[in-house]
Amino acid sequence: MKPVLNKVDSILIPKVESAADCDYVTSFLESQGNKSTRIFACVETARGIVSLEDICRKSNRLDAIVFGSEDYSADVGITRTPGLEELLFARSAVVTSCAAYGIQSIDLVCIDFKNNDQLIKECQSGSNLGFDGKQAIHPNQIPLIYQHFRPPQHTIDLAQRIMNEYKSHLDKGVGAYAIDGKVIDMPMIKWAEKVLFKANLL
Repeated sequence: MKPVLNKVDSILIPKVESAADCDYVTSFLESQGNKSTRIFACVETARGIVSLEDICRKSNRLDAIVFGSEDYSADVGITRTPGLEELLFARSAVVTSCAAYGIQSIDLVCIDFKNNDQLIKECQSGSNLGFDGKQAIHPNQIPLIYQHFRPPQHTIDLAQRIMNEYKSHLDKGVGAYAIDGKVIDMPMIKWAEKVLFKANLL
């Protein structure tokens, strides 16, 4: 068992509702001499959502929170719609908690797996909310997910301009500056850094 576990990069834990759930798996891994395998926690109940901060803050092997929308909907009594408005609170909670603790956030799965238009809408929604990625229920979904979670070229171009100008103005001792008539200050610079990071350019 030990040699197999040591070759596993990460483990997805379902129905995580507290940091103790991740700690249990961590303790087992350590008992097997495993020091490297990371954890993806699937949060898919109301209790999991309200415990997000505790899960993110205390779980030292945690790399990502995965939002399990179907079980969450069943737990809360939500009727899922194509627009996903009814899941906005839970999705935003996942993104916010993950951002606060430097953990990846993975959005819900598109269950209408033959509907590429719906998949694209969900990808755009998730990306706009700040998710780092999206679950796939079918291999055919992967190219579209990758395409729409990578920032569009015009966004990348703007981020690169912001960073280039920032370095130039920093050398001159200048703080805020303008691009295309818009003030660029530290929040915009942080935004540009995240865009370039997601585009694998930073």
